[in-house]
Amino acid sequence: GFNTEQRAAAQVGSARPVAQWEAGSPNVLTLTDGLGGVREVKIIKRLIEEPYDGAYGVSEFARYTAATSAGDLKSSPSVLAQRVQTKYKWEPGRPSQPATRIEAFEIAVLASGFGDPAGAVPLLVVKSRLTFTRSS
Repeated sequence: GFNTEQRAAAQVGSARPVAQWEAGSPNVLTLTDGLGGVREVKIIKRLIEEPYDGAYGVSEFARYTAATSAGDLKSSPSVLAQRVQTKYKWEPGRPSQPATRIEAFEIAVLASGFGDPAGAVPLLVVKSRLTFTRSS
């Protein structure tokens, strides 16, 4: 939830978002934007590669549902398909210590056509470089 809140807060003009995630239901993340809008991501398929040579990958397929503010009763939620592919890479630390830096490359695709993935049309593609560090 923290990463999702921080990315949403970085968008220009966004209100302070609040993410909800529970360990008992790890495949569902709900984000409320503070203006009445709600987004939910529900993972329906996840593939995790076995780690090899300081790297591994994750691929997730999800249903992405977005509802507008509560005052807009005429609109129905948008249901889209989302696929996120991430490749993580790290340099091993000393034998008794974990890595102190992990780099990742992520490609997120939001597409129409959730019911028919073969006919889905990409609406948004986001490519990101991520760096995770551990302080000494």
